[in-house]
Amino acid sequence: MALYQKLEYELELITPAFIGGAFPERQAELRPSSFIGILRWWFRNLALTVTDDIDAIYNLESELFGNTEQAGKVWVRFEKTIESKAKNFSQYWDGDLWNLSYLGYGNFIGRRISKPFIPMGTKINLTLLAPKKYEKLIKSLLYIVSQFGAIGGRNRRGWGNFYLNSLDGKDYWEACEVKKAYEDFVSELSEYVSKGNPLQVIKIYEKNYKTSNPLEVLNEIGENYKNFRNRYYPDYTQAKNFLQNKHKFATVIYNRAWFGLPIIARYKSLSGKSVTINVFVFDNSQQKKQKRLASPVVFRVFRNKNRLFGVLFIVLYRPKFFARRGKFYKWSLGENREVKIKGKNEKPVVMNQKFENFVCEFLTAMHTSTQPTLTLP
Repeated sequence: MALYQKLEYELELITPAFIGGAFPERQAELRPSSFIGILRWWFRNLALTVTDDIDAIYNLESELFGNTEQAGKVWVRFEKTIESKAKNFSQYWDGDLWNLSYLGYGNFIGRRISKPFIPMGTKINLTLLAPKKYEKLIKSLLYIVSQFGAIGGRNRRGWGNFYLNSLDGKDYWEACEVKKAYEDFVSELSEYVSKGNPLQVIKIYEKNYKTSNPLEVLNEIGENYKNFRNRYYPDYTQAKNFLQNKHKFATVIYNRAWFGLPIIARYKSLSGKSVTINVFVFDNSQQKKQKRLASPVVFRVFRNKNRLFGVLFIVLYRPKFFARRGKFYKWSLGENREVKIKGKNEKPVVMNQKFENFVCEFLTAMHTSTQPTLTLP
C-alpha cells in the first residue's frame, strides 16, 4: 500500500503575481518553495482558530512543511518552472496605474511598467505528494488556500491571487464550500493537536463587482484604500511624541498600525528625512532589532459562478495577542515567535473595541457590508 497520496491540480492566476526568482529585476519565477510558503502560512492561521497550543501547531507544521532542521513530508512539484519577463501592463490595463501601484507599492516603476510579473490567466499543472495519514487534512487545506491564497509580492493587497482547479471544477468563491472544507480541516487537525481556546478568529467580508476584469476591482479598491489610509497619515508632531513615549495610541497612529508596522513617515520640513514608528523590538543576544508587524487585513480578489470578480476582505482577529511572561506574539509564527514591547510604560497594539470600530469604518470606506459573509470558527 502506498504511503503517499498524489494530488493533482491546475494553478490559475487571476491577478498578476510579482514573484522574484534568481534575477528578480529581470524575470518573475514561480517555484515550489513559494507555494509551500503559502500552505504553511494558511495552516498556521487556520490552526490558531482551533487551539492555543502554539508549540503543537509549530511541531505539526514542521513535520508537514519542514523547518531549518528538517525537510517537510509534503512535496510540491510544478509541471515546469514558470518564468516571465512581462513588465508592461498596457495589454491588461489601459488606464492610469496610480491606484494599482498604490496596492502594489514597491513593484511598480512608472506609469506603464513594473517589476517582472507572471500575467493573470497563466495556468500550470501542480502535483502534490502528501502522506496518506494527512491526505484529508491537506486536501481541506488546499481547498481553503485555493479560495483565500495569494503568492508573490504584495499578496495581501490583491496581487498574485489564484485558484486551484481540480476535477470538481470549483474554481470560484463559494462560502458554504469553504465552511465545509474548514470543518474537515478542524476534524482532521484534532487528530494531531488538542483543541483549546482559539487564539484567532477569521472574518471574511465580501463585495461583488459586475466586471470580468479583476484589475478593475483592484483599481477601485486601491482608490478607496488610498483615500481611507490618508486619513490616518501621522503628522510630524504625532510621530515625535510617539518616539518620545508621549503618545498613547489614542487615535491616529493606533489605527494606522492595523496596516502594518513599522510606519515610515517623511517630512518636507526635515528635507526628506524620515521618522520610523514601531512598538515591537526583538531582543537577541543583547541586540535589539525592530520587528515587522504585518497587517491583519488581507485583500483577496475572487471569481464567482458567473465568472465575474469581486473582493474579499479577510480580517485576522487575535484578541489574545499576548500570552506568556510579559512577552507578545507577532501575527505570524516562526522560530523567533516572541517579541518584547519597547519601553516599560507602552501598551501593546491590542485587538479590542477600538479595532472593531476601525474595521467597521474601514469596510464602510470600502463600500461593503460590515457583516461578515463567513466567520471561522
